[in-house]
Amino acid sequence: MELYSRFFVHLIYAFQNAYDKIETFIFSTALHRVSEILDNHEFDKAFEIISDRVPQWSGGTTIGSCLNDFTQEHGYGMLDKKTIVLVLSDGWDTGGPEIIQTAMQTIYKKSKKVIWLNPLAGSSDFSPEALGLKTALPYIDVLASAHNLESLKLAISQIQKKRNLLNRQLI
Repeated sequence: MELYSRFFVHLIYAFQNAYDKIETFIFSTALHRVSEILDNHEFDKAFEIISDRVPQWSGGTTIGSCLNDFTQEHGYGMLDKKTIVLVLSDGWDTGGPEIIQTAMQTIYKKSKKVIWLNPLAGSSDFSPEALGLKTALPYIDVLASAHNLESLKLAISQIQKKRNLLNRQLI
């Protein structure tokens, strides 16, 4: 994910500056709320601050633990049936799968839609084999590639579509 970190932070920076009600969190081995940093600094400075403040930046992830922290600390105030949750990750989780399952189930139930962007999904031989991603799949409405601008345009087009419980998509 290190290769894509700057790209993803830039993407979220653009969203944050284009829309009013966006909260941004970054996770590695811990969850970090960075909305204020992105709101109050030019991109390069914001990225520098985030890189300095987030321990183990690009050093492995405990996705389940971080998403669980999100649901416990922020979920009640931030998740509702108007909320679209965007997760940007390759799905490689160093924690136990039961933690990611519980957190994703909570996020899925409380939100309007869950979109998971995975830069590895752009590969022709991609299969969601990472245990974290595989565990999260039942709670993802759209699993999309995020390896270039075209893939992001396609993924963003999914935001406006209604949740379709029978037709989860891999785009």
